[in-house]
Amino acid sequence: MHVLKKIILGVCVVLFGPAMALLGMSIAFNQTIGQPTFVKQVLREAQLYSTLSELAIDHLQLDANNQQTGLITQAMQETITPDVVQNNLEQILDDVYAWLDQDTPTLEISVNIQPIRDSFVANLRPKLSAELASLPECSYANPPTSSDPLSANCLPPGTDVNAVAEQAIQEIINSGEILQQNEISSQDLDATFAENNTSVSGDTETSTQKPEPINGPALEQGATLYRLA
Repeated sequence: MHVLKKIILGVCVVLFGPAMALLGMSIAFNQTIGQPTFVKQVLREAQLYSTLSELAIDHLQLDANNQQTGLITQAMQETITPDVVQNNLEQILDDVYAWLDQDTPTLEISVNIQPIRDSFVANLRPKLSAELASLPECSYANPPTSSDPLSANCLPPGTDVNAVAEQAIQEIINSGEILQQNEISSQDLDATFAENNTSVSGDTETSTQKPEPINGPALEQGATLYRLA
């Protein structure tokens, strides 16, 4: 039940990545792309938000044999729209430039994931209920092959499909601590990837090093150059 976690991480990756790339370019070329209004206009004209929306959807890789893959993809397409990407990325850009212009003392960028999470759940719920309602009853000749509603081939007689769908959705939401938050910062994202990259071999556990703060010495030095330009 890590579907929603992958969706949220995918969205954050495609938002934080371009934002940090633009930050570096702004530091290097203050006079040309050092203004947020200019950057936003260029991004709109280049239709980057549509591209990032597609990248966020492609980030989610599901088992091709999962019969619910189409439902999740449809719900994602209805959730991670170019407008959603644009609103979040432009907010990140505003935060970045506020720090570069010394309107805020520290660089703190984050994504408000609550609307994304709630929208995905709202889009998935009726689709999942309808799909479950179309499944045949389980029987001796047609036994269940999975206890996961997202990959069920049948349902026991008398099953409340709405209750099953709701239970599945709650399991998705409760599948990771990061999904309980209303916002995800770049530091949260680094920590989550570090946790996911932890490998366990026998009794020996190896984890990645704790990520450095986003506003480290190198970035502070670059920001100083931006302000002097």
